[in-house]
Amino acid sequence: MPSRHRVSILSHQAPHALFHDHSWLQGVLPIGRSTFCRPSDAYDRRVHTDHALKDKVMFQRCRHPSGFSLLELMLVGAIVGIMATIAAPSFQSWSKDYQLQSASTDLYSHMQMAKIGAVKANMPWTVHFNPNGMLGYDIRDGAGKTVKTVNFTTKYNNTILYKSPTSATGFDAATLTFNPNGTSTTGSAYITNKAKSGYYKVSIAFTNGAITLQKWDGSQWK
Repeated sequence: MPSRHRVSILSHQAPHALFHDHSWLQGVLPIGRSTFCRPSDAYDRRVHTDHALKDKVMFQRCRHPSGFSLLELMLVGAIVGIMATIAAPSFQSWSKDYQLQSASTDLYSHMQMAKIGAVKANMPWTVHFNPNGMLGYDIRDGAGKTVKTVNFTTKYNNTILYKSPTSATGFDAATLTFNPNGTSTTGSAYITNKAKSGYYKVSIAFTNGAITLQKWDGSQWK
């Protein structure tokens, strides 16, 4: 029967008859799909199981706690405390040595500044150790004006002082003078810290104005 007549006949059948009788779909569906198909019960069960698993995973993710627990924080704190206790003595020793070395190199640099200043200004410049009772030194130009002051009590964590490793002497002369022609008086300043962890000597051994910085190795200056 032609399809237009079949459609016409189908239109006059009761709706419930069409629902229960699938034979009318033959010739209407494309080739290969002439029978009505519905998902199997196994397919329904698989879909239901997949949805259940997805819901379970989402529920577990929502219940998973974020951040750190108290036990984890206590453990980290204990580890940090142990590391700090171990590292503290080494850091303190390093800090003392660093401050001592910085004080020595600063004095060396400032004496070089006084030497160059005397030549440039064509006037004598002077270095004064412990001026007016201050623990430290200052640099003065040819007019007697202080151009640099270093106070050991307010710098280097108040750990620096003058002291020779072989005597009670802190410096050989209270004043060193640099002349415009590059020459100078002679003398040394001995620098250490309160812990006596090391010794440095900044000196002018000859009148040619040459400045040297040496470290005490326990038996001699190097």
